[in-house]
Amino acid sequence: MNHEHEFNGHQDHLVTCLDCADDKEVLEQLHSESTLISEDIPPDFVFDNIQRTLALRENNRRFTWRRGMGLVASVAFIVVSAMTFSDYRLQNKFEDLLVQNKLLEEKLTPYQQVSLMGQPLFRKLQLIENNLWLESSITRRVYLLEQRKLCIEEIIQLQQGVKNEFFI
Repeated sequence: MNHEHEFNGHQDHLVTCLDCADDKEVLEQLHSESTLISEDIPPDFVFDNIQRTLALRENNRRFTWRRGMGLVASVAFIVVSAMTFSDYRLQNKFEDLLVQNKLLEEKLTPYQQVSLMGQPLFRKLQLIENNLWLESSITRRVYLLEQRKLCIEEIIQLQQGVKNEFFI
């Protein structure tokens, strides 16, 4: 009963206030037109916005997938290039060491003229050469050639004698 009194009070207000009466008419008109709209299908402009948003999301996914594949391809290219360059450098270093070892071998005196002190160095050199023949890894071969070069340099230095060596 109390609500009826309030409702009647609002009706009286609408009679006296033209702004509220106009607002009520607009609301009633919108309400009556809203019953004509189907609840299942949104209006065309809303449906178009939904389609655009979904299309953008799909394009973003494809773009992300493509970007990811591009990144993977770039990293693979860099890794392969680095490995190729590393192998190329190792091969060049190997060839340089072969040349250096050959030049040092030419400076050696024949094995028969080796002093007693030089024999352990020749045994070490022979062991390095045996390992060099058995080794298949280029990295390890480079290391062994460096060791061989150092050993030959020691033998040459021993054969030439120390510069400040004096004989009695």
